[in-house]
Amino acid sequence: MPLSANVSDAPIARKDEGDDPYAWLQERDTDAVLDYLKAENSYQEARTADQAGLRETLFEEIKGRILETDLSLPSLGDRTCITPAPPRVTNTPGTTVARARPTTA
Repeated sequence: MPLSANVSDAPIARKDEGDDPYAWLQERDTDAVLDYLKAENSYQEARTADQAGLRETLFEEIKGRILETDLSLPSLGDRTCITPAPPRVTNTPGTTVARARPTTA
């Protein structure tokens, strides 16, 4: 990271006052940013190299469950994934409905 990259223009969502040490990453097409991202990717690949087989197995399993020609978006459809509401308790004459007793403090 270039030392001059400590920009004092903090993003709007940032609550703290002060410099944003990552502001220089917003200039995505600069050589400094691209080199930094390549170095980060190389580091991540080296640290997770022992998991390459597992990653490939999981990717193939997930890919096998998806139709490659399926261009539709996920939807609730018939809403079978939503838990149905419990039946309503009706208090008809001659029946007793059990209710929780209120707690007193």
